[in-house]
Amino acid sequence: MIDADGNNRRVLVRNASYPSWSPNGDLIVFDRRRGDTDDLWTVRPDGTGARLLVRNASFGAWSPDSGRIAFSRFVGKNVDIWVRSLATGAEHRVTRSR
Repeated sequence: MIDADGNNRRVLVRNASYPSWSPNGDLIVFDRRRGDTDDLWTVRPDGTGARLLVRNASFGAWSPDSGRIAFSRFVGKNVDIWVRSLATGAEHRVTRSR
């Protein structure tokens, strides 16, 4: 994190990549490497409250209402797109690669 003027640089989380701010500004979703797989995590903009959201997933993208996150997940040798509700934790597979 860094101020708009380039000052006050600070690290929110370590070993993170592909961050994406929620449209409402409440959370940031990011990838975190674990061995040879990625997991999706969320954290508050002040760096607190980091929590594992989805295992074996990457490239989180927010819905416009900040209530869902779309992500990619390996299923066998293929990659599919899934959507997870933040309110319920329910996941829905959107694509089925062959």
